[in-house]
Amino acid sequence: SRSLRACLVARSGKGIIFLDGCDASDEQRLSLAHEVAHFLRDYLQPREKVLSCFGEVIKDVLDGVRLPTPEERLKGIFTGVHIGTYTDLLERSMSGDIQHMGILDAEDFADQLALELIAPHLTVIRKLNAQGIKWKHDSAFNTCSRVLNDDFGLPCDVANKYSNMLVMSRRQPRSFRDWI
Repeated sequence: SRSLRACLVARSGKGIIFLDGCDASDEQRLSLAHEVAHFLRDYLQPREKVLSCFGEVIKDVLDGVRLPTPEERLKGIFTGVHIGTYTDLLERSMSGDIQHMGILDAEDFADQLALELIAPHLTVIRKLNAQGIKWKHDSAFNTCSRVLNDDFGLPCDVANKYSNMLVMSRRQPRSFRDWI
């Protein structure tokens, strides 16, 4: 009973991403980057790890063509890799809350990677430095947010949050003496 902004379906080393066409283009761009991050980290990276451990022979297991042999299951346990098809649904409680820390971690990582894909940290810093931003000045937050929104196409609320993170990372922490 909640809206779905985007969805990733992955199989056989490929992925398809579905987006809510009613979302604004900046929201769709962010949702696309978020799902690409899930594809890379939660699907493709573990798949590559299994393939490097077992070789091409394991592809049929990963793609659901056959079940793993007992030897493959045992090797998977000892090497710490999941053997089988990839299935990961974002489980929620009846009220819509995320119930597992692992899901929160995966979502947070996907959000961070999505930001890096759309507005790479170092590129944003270079652009702002070239514009002569004064990192310690109060205007830095607004300037950074405007650049993230206008030049990189981030939605306003996301640009504001990312702006706070970037500006605070560029400022030296105040000493206790300065704070008093």
